[in-house]
Amino acid sequence: MTTFSQLVDDMVAETLRRDMVELTAEYLRQTIRECHTNPDKKQSALFDDNLVEDQITASSDSLIWDVPDSGRFQKLLAVRYENVWMDDSPVYAKFVKPGRGQIDANYFYYRTGSSFAFKGFGGAYCTVSLAYYMFPRGLKYRKLADRKVTYDLESGFSYDTSLTTPELQAAALELETNWLIQRWSEVIREGVRAKIYKRTGDDTRAVRCYSAFESARNTIWTAEGIQDGGWV
Repeated sequence: MTTFSQLVDDMVAETLRRDMVELTAEYLRQTIRECHTNPDKKQSALFDDNLVEDQITASSDSLIWDVPDSGRFQKLLAVRYENVWMDDSPVYAKFVKPGRGQIDANYFYYRTGSSFAFKGFGGAYCTVSLAYYMFPRGLKYRKLADRKVTYDLESGFSYDTSLTTPELQAAALELETNWLIQRWSEVIREGVRAKIYKRTGDDTRAVRCYSAFESARNTIWTAEGIQDGGWV
């Protein structure tokens, strides 16, 4: 468990490359994103910690939802039309590709660029529930004097005195770390090491670290209990 900036500091100190602080931060962001790919199946990994549940309400008989932060958006998992019921339950819309697939679907949605369009949701003022996955936000490296949150192995997280409420502390924590850094920092370190050593021409250590990262990345899939998610 640690913060983004502290992990960068650790890697810079370990590899003796104090000239590569910003590059190491970029390697760390890249490694976090790489943890979202299954190394065996070569497909996107969906983690429960990245699942977001939201609701939108139509203002007219048409409804288009713009994907929030499209650079982080991973996958729309489930769409439920709260005002359209069948067999005593709200209807789940079906994803289709634009074209002939829409002919046989009464309740469906499709993607158009960085947006989704919904059909059969009930019309104006009706509510649509969404469940979707977002990659963790890209974190920024901060110099020691600019850090609002720090971590110590014995005392845990410490917050700047300006963060006087639990809400302010929680918001600051989101800007300093994420669940992968907190629970899987050792795995991420191997991925960062591999990139640094590759950059500096130390191919032997780069290969060894990347191999360790590949093996450990698979453990994240197993331990985090990836599920289809959605509503019961």
